[in-house]
Amino acid sequence: NAITFTVTRTGDAQANQTVNVATSIASGDTASANDFTEKTETLTFAQGETSKTFTVQTTPDTLLEGNETFTVSLSNPTSGAIISSTNGTAKGTIEDSIITITANTQDGPIVGANVFFDGNFNGIRDEDEPQTTTDSTGNFTLEISGASYDLNKNGRIDPTEGYYIATGGRDAITGLPFTGNLRAVAGSAVVTPITTLVSSIVDTGVSLKDALTQVNNALGIPDSVDLVTFNPISTENLGSSESLKVLTAQASVQALIGQITAAFESVTNIDGITLANQVTSNLATAVLESQDFNLSNVDQIKSLITNTVTSLTELDNTLDLTKITDNTEKISQIVSDSSEQILTATSMSTGFKAQKVAQSDITQDIIAALEGLQSFDDVVTGEALKELINNATIETLVNLEVTSSTVMEDGISNLVYTFTRIGDTDNTLTVNYDITGTADSNDYTGAIPGKGQTITFAAGSSKATLTVDPIPDIIIENDESVVLTLAPGTGYTVGTSTAVTGTINNDDPAPEFSIAAASATEGNSITFTVTRTGDAQANQTVDVETSIGSDDTANANDFTAKTETLTFAQGETSKTFTVQTTPDTLLEGNETFTVSLSNPTSGAIISSTNGTAKGTINNDDPAPEFSIAAASATE
Repeated sequence: NAITFTVTRTGDAQANQTVNVATSIASGDTASANDFTEKTETLTFAQGETSKTFTVQTTPDTLLEGNETFTVSLSNPTSGAIISSTNGTAKGTIEDSIITITANTQDGPIVGANVFFDGNFNGIRDEDEPQTTTDSTGNFTLEISGASYDLNKNGRIDPTEGYYIATGGRDAITGLPFTGNLRAVAGSAVVTPITTLVSSIVDTGVSLKDALTQVNNALGIPDSVDLVTFNPISTENLGSSESLKVLTAQASVQALIGQITAAFESVTNIDGITLANQVTSNLATAVLESQDFNLSNVDQIKSLITNTVTSLTELDNTLDLTKITDNTEKISQIVSDSSEQILTATSMSTGFKAQKVAQSDITQDIIAALEGLQSFDDVVTGEALKELINNATIETLVNLEVTSSTVMEDGISNLVYTFTRIGDTDNTLTVNYDITGTADSNDYTGAIPGKGQTITFAAGSSKATLTVDPIPDIIIENDESVVLTLAPGTGYTVGTSTAVTGTINNDDPAPEFSIAAASATEGNSITFTVTRTGDAQANQTVDVETSIGSDDTANANDFTAKTETLTFAQGETSKTFTVQTTPDTLLEGNETFTVSLSNPTSGAIISSTNGTAKGTINNDDPAPEFSIAAASATE
């Protein structure tokens, strides 16, 4: 965009006058010559004109960068005009609008995944596309250049302007490396196997709204669940009735795609990502064609495998997929059994265990059978599969957050710290944490400050809470913090690695210092009284200083200038400040000077109305008196 500067003429505008305007890159500027079009122009002000504009064209780029500045200067005014000494130059700022998005990647939470914004929909990261890595809870933040990717300039990245793509990393719950490729349309709050399926449907030209409706219906998920924003893990801790349904559906989608991909990868030289994309595309087509796609239906899985054979053969007719076609029925039954166990899980813990077994043991068995290392009949199914799932071990991820992160010290509202665990919730779990912060045990109940504190999850529970109840007092003090930090322990992994801070706000009015006016006859001392109102429990100081204000009539010879720090001990409410005046023999009016308060300590404030006072020096010199005496003379 172009930057428009306004050049103003003040004062006499009766003459025709010109002034030169030029761009430059001055010391301290951050723009380069490539960021804008250099320009010099002579502006002509006709009689009566008081303003003109000067426009500089900026240069678009695809770099993620901060705002950049350049300088515009005025020179060579004509016909007696001058350049302002303070506003003869101005800065031009080229703003690179950065749009920040945050989201979460899930199979379970995927830790250490590479995430990038795919602005040209080519499925690979180009040099100018921003990227990041997911944290210990699967969350990520991307900073996207609005200038480059906000094509409709509405201040956000819309679904039609790009995808979020996640690859690699590790599932924090199953502990397995994530080998798939997840996608979500821009604006999504989660990147999951289901958002990947939705994205594949959008690729066919279907609108996002219709794609979501189709997937909701096909997977039996209520229309009220927005699959691109619904986080089944966090909402499960909030008591959502749909969380388990969505989690098992997305785990089943990923297991289905992963097992079929692994089968094809074992008999071809095609890389796993390409195969997974093809299987996902075929699954998207199947979902579009079916109002009820059952992820554990053998016939529908068989059709998906058959369609994948067809599409891969169309891409490369030299592929030998005989091992797949000869065993499609058996592979479909095995995949169906795995999906059934995931979909019928009665808890998230069981669902994660079923997911792990499907993605590890059963997938490895399918590969071994295709490679002739074992029989398909040896693949675990039925009751043996249930037993394998029941004995599977998964990891537990513990997170921490505080609700009502700021409360008053009156104790009406509390700081509630919520510990949540994802993964194995079948048994009790004791979690370690530390409490630090500026608040201490005199400021709240419900918790004990210090390191090595513990909280215990009940068996079957995914949540434990710690309630910090502020203790009301009448002490004026700063707002105080209660900081909880998860610490390592046995049987879990720390998810929330940063400190979680709650704040107890002081509700006691600050002590206020004020000063009253005073006077004395010249030659005497003037004594001012400084008063502290409100809480007087703390030791506090305040500075007192004389000055001569613009409306004062005294001069420096009329009193002895003075600065003093007054210290108020606990319980003291007033102190005095004395200024010595200077006697003279001048006949003059009463004279004033100013005394001001400043720099109060320990949370005190200066009165907004009585933070200064006048000292009046009363004149004591008698006024000169004219008199006349009687007189006489002889006529």
